[in-house]
Amino acid sequence: MWKRIRFKNLSPKMLVVSLLVLSLGFIGGVRLFQTKPGMSQVDSQTLYSYSELKSSKLKNFFGKYEKHPEMRGLLLKEIGPLSTDEINQGYNIAVKNFEYDLAIEFYLLGAIDCYRDGEDILLVAINSGRLGLVKDLLSSDYTLKLYHLNAVRSLVNIEQHNWAYIYKKQDTDDLGYQKYLIESQRLANTIITLYKEQNPIQFMRYDTFPTYQESYQAIFGNQAQEEFKQELDETLSGKYSFIEADHGTQHTPVLINEKGKKVGILKTKNEILAEKLDYDHFAGVPPAINVFIPEYGEVVVQKWVVDSYMGTEYKREKDWSPEQLHHIRVLDIRLGNSDRNKGNVLIAQRESRTHILPIDHDLLMHYIPNDTNWEASYLNSPFSPLSKKYVQELDLNKDAAVMENLGYSNQDILSMKIRTTLLKMSIEHNLTLKETDILFRFYYFDFLEKANDLTANASEKEIRNLFNAHMNHVSLIVQNPVEVWSLIGNNFELYI
Repeated sequence: MWKRIRFKNLSPKMLVVSLLVLSLGFIGGVRLFQTKPGMSQVDSQTLYSYSELKSSKLKNFFGKYEKHPEMRGLLLKEIGPLSTDEINQGYNIAVKNFEYDLAIEFYLLGAIDCYRDGEDILLVAINSGRLGLVKDLLSSDYTLKLYHLNAVRSLVNIEQHNWAYIYKKQDTDDLGYQKYLIESQRLANTIITLYKEQNPIQFMRYDTFPTYQESYQAIFGNQAQEEFKQELDETLSGKYSFIEADHGTQHTPVLINEKGKKVGILKTKNEILAEKLDYDHFAGVPPAINVFIPEYGEVVVQKWVVDSYMGTEYKREKDWSPEQLHHIRVLDIRLGNSDRNKGNVLIAQRESRTHILPIDHDLLMHYIPNDTNWEASYLNSPFSPLSKKYVQELDLNKDAAVMENLGYSNQDILSMKIRTTLLKMSIEHNLTLKETDILFRFYYFDFLEKANDLTANASEKEIRNLFNAHMNHVSLIVQNPVEVWSLIGNNFELYI
């Protein structure tokens, strides 16, 4: 937690040192955010290094250009013919100083350095908004890299397209800026399509055996909840102790019985909620029970999973079932869990099979997609038939009753209903999980702000109607959500 610095308690010498450190931190932050998207940060010694140029022509040009950047075309004509080395030097200096339009001028003069070291002209053309040049480059056999998609953020963003859709009357309208936005959207779609063609992904293989119920039983047994409660009662009735967790959760007490066996880890009621909403053990949340422990009062103890490892410690990721990861993400969306990562899953092996268990549900109710490379195949695949059937049968009122009994607020219950409804809509439109994450990134929180008329008692139909009205308010076409949700956003890499 940040604390207010009390300068009046500092000596003059310490005050000067503190101000110097803050100044350096600020300058570093400015430098960091000046970095071009997708490119390495430019060394401060090469930035704005016009004076280091050996060519007197270039020195004279850049000196004038600094004072009159709007005259770049005329100034280039005045300096006369340049050698290939001079053209390349001019291009490199322009790129390092984020002068993209000037870099294109040198490219058109014949610069070849733009094809070296990953700093190619397509990226520069995208950042400068030169749509004609982007289109010309894409017409050739051009290799697209991930940072090209990052650069598209500056070309197409949600604010621009909301503006374009709201004020657009018909396709024949020529509003200048709007026409530019429509063309940029088409190019963005082309870039995404070409990237996916050049960088094919391996789609997940749906594996439904063993079933999720059998997988849960293989780890916890047939009477998991009853057996865990009995184990807890026996432990607390004898001599017990606590140690800190060494996996699953850091710095959290772990209950030890008198024989030195780890029984459970102290958690919050969120673990009980996760387990109760994990109907039929679809995701495999470990059992959790609310008990009284004199040292801590009323607490929640979650069963310790023996012979398991944190995801960060388990290296054989190829053994992980994408189907199981699908089930975990379905639960995360419903709960609003924004903290799913390798450190928050346990890997347990039973009878030569690898099982993935979700743990640590501390950050709930505000779903922010948390994408990681280890999830790539399952994130880029549609929901499995098993997941579709499971989600379609979810009952929002049943979920609400569980949350109400556990003492969650009406606002939390409503947000859960909204997330589950959007999840159902994603499945109905056959979206992948990455496309579903895009939906949540750009509509979920905005929709929450506009859902003032909804209460915790809202039905799924009411939520759907309000969401569709919200989409229509910004004139977006819901009938083809894959195209719309993938194109109007700042995170194109999420789509691939």
